[in-house]
Amino acid sequence: MNLLKEINRKFNKSDIENVFNLLNDIDFTRLSNDKSIIQSSLIQLSQGKIDSLYMYLKLIYKKEDDVIQAATLLKENSHHIDDIKISEDEYIKWIPLESNVIFINIDNLLANTYDFWDSLSTECVFECCGINACNFTSDTIIQSIHLFDKIELLKNFNDIILEINLLNADEVYSNHLNQRFNKNVFLELLQHIEFQIKLSI
Repeated sequence: MNLLKEINRKFNKSDIENVFNLLNDIDFTRLSNDKSIIQSSLIQLSQGKIDSLYMYLKLIYKKEDDVIQAATLLKENSHHIDDIKISEDEYIKWIPLESNVIFINIDNLLANTYDFWDSLSTECVFECCGINACNFTSDTIIQSIHLFDKIELLKNFNDIILEINLLNADEVYSNHLNQRFNKNVFLELLQHIEFQIKLSI
């Protein structure tokens, strides 16, 4: 069977642990290309690019120590490309959107915090990149918090979290943020912001 088909048959694209189990069964006695190719392939694999595993298995047979080192590198970078970065090594796990679920517009709930969201959009603009326009690391959030009334901001985010928890929906979307979210992902992001506000008071 074609190797790529075999990989796709056995593993989900995000099933990194099972991929490592497969790698453990490979004979690494032969030498081939340099370690950087291994690392690149594994990092791309961690982003769900299964074709990189095909290249890795087809071209690279390295010493086992090199593979273990590359596996360690992968674990340090094993977030999906769509995960929301909240610190140098922490991410909110992105849950893929579904086509046949209930989703609700939440702009009416976010309206009082539009200016705050805009202040976080330091990477791009919402019209272009959606939520990826924002920097959600603690330093950036705290810098933005100081531009607003902290007590009022905390109340607004408390209210948003309460209201979204009550929504009978699997997903939510905002025209202002140009983004659709799994509800639990957005709640986790809101709670992260809320926590930073509390720390600053």
